Amino acid sequence: MKKNTWSIAIGTDRTETFYHDFDKRKHLIIAGATGFGKSVIMKIIITSLILSKPNDVLFSLIDLKGGPAFARFKNCKQVVNFGVDNKDALKILIDVQKKMNQDYKKIVDVGFEDVTEAGINERHFLVTDEAADLADDNTSMEILTDIVRKGRGAGYYVIYATQYPSALELWNG
Repeated sequence: MKKNTWSIAIGTDRTETFYHDFDKRKHLIIAGATGFGKSVIMKIIITSLILSKPNDVLFSLIDLKGGPAFARFKNCKQVVNFGVDNKDALKILIDVQKKMNQDYKKIVDVGFEDVTEAGINERHFLVTDEAADLADDNTSMEILTDIVRKGRGAGYYVIYATQYPSALELWNG
């Protein structure tokens, strides 16, 4: 773990550790079959970000498996939203979009391109497990697409985990 950065270890081979720096690559898609560790890597990412940036990171967690993947984080001070079904997901997406638009407007209105340029330390992560379950909900997908497009400027980053990456064809963003 790289302390006090937005860079977290996501893998290793015999000679080096591989990192994902969220300030360089804002969003992350995690895909794979059942039992291949998608939920595990998301828990590692959440834990790493809380340990590295405890006062600057916020999470909206959506676990469309009913909650077991993220239940351990539900009461963390960094978790502002927690949902376990599509109804919860839509409410969370609406809330995140509203806050993102407010923050985005503040950044852009002052003439900055993004949170990094503006010197804003806080980042908000929207983490969704079994995200393909949202693919049939046009409203949720429209909001999610908006968050992906504008979120990077406002410090709202998406971690999207699915067994069915073909559902991402709806994204083109």
